[in-house]
Amino acid sequence: MRAKKVANKVGNKVTAILKQSLWIGLCLAAAAVDLRAAVACEVSTSGVPFGSFDVINNESRDTLVSLTMSCTGKIGESARYTIALSQGTNPSVTRAMRSGAGHLRYNLYSDSARTHIWGDGTSGSSTVGGNLTIGALPTTRVFTIYGRIPDGQQVAEAGAYTDSISVLVSY
Repeated sequence: MRAKKVANKVGNKVTAILKQSLWIGLCLAAAAVDLRAAVACEVSTSGVPFGSFDVINNESRDTLVSLTMSCTGKIGESARYTIALSQGTNPSVTRAMRSGAGHLRYNLYSDSARTHIWGDGTSGSSTVGGNLTIGALPTTRVFTIYGRIPDGQQVAEAGAYTDSISVLVSY
């Protein structure tokens, strides 16, 4: 799934909006795959507005994203899964939306205290995982991604700020 963040500056405020379009990366984490017992998963997210980011008052802006994973397969089949989020287009642990030469830092977390960066398991980030057993109906898990645009930023340029995040589900 690719998530796009768009920001518009209105007066002294930057409005950041998280939009998503479906892009699923699936990776089977087994050397040999029995296609009769294969688990297939789909991932979707909700569009989430960061709201206004006031560069004068310079306060953090928090938001929530729902990520839903729905899996089907052979009834009773169990699978261990891991969900990783890419770093986006910024190569550091702190993600950034960009507009020309300007950038607006943000990050995505797996906890409400926003202390555990949800990433790919590198550079101090962690993934989210668990186990599931396929039932008669699709087996669904809902996760919350906690977003934050931190305070202390100087946004010098008005424009559309964007970044792309990929979700990789391994099982």
